[in-house]
Amino acid sequence: MGRYSFQIFSLSVPENGENPSWTLHVSGKIRVGESNSIPAPVDLNLLQSRCLEETSIASFYQKYRERGIDYGDSFQGVQQLQSNQKEVLGLIQLPEKNRF
Repeated sequence: MGRYSFQIFSLSVPENGENPSWTLHVSGKIRVGESNSIPAPVDLNLLQSRCLEETSIASFYQKYRERGIDYGDSFQGVQQLQSNQKEVLGLIQLPEKNRF
C-alpha cells in the first residue's frame, strides 16, 4: 500500500520587480492500495436532517470570483449546499451543456 503527500501552490510575480512568492492553497495525503472493505452506507435522510443551513449557490460562486477564481458556466456543477457546524452536504451535477 502506497502513501503519498501532495501540496498545491500558486506563484505570484509582482509587476514592480520584487521577489516572487509562493502561496500554499492545499496539502493532503493519499493512501493508495487495494481494499476489500466496503464503506458503511450513509443515511442520507439523517444527514439532511442535520444539515439545515442552506447556502445560496450564487453567493457561493460569487465568493470564489472575489478571490480571483471564476469557474465559468461550464464548471459550475454545485446545485445545492446544506450544512451545519461540522458537515456539508452538496448536490453536484454536470451542467446541462456539458452532458453527453
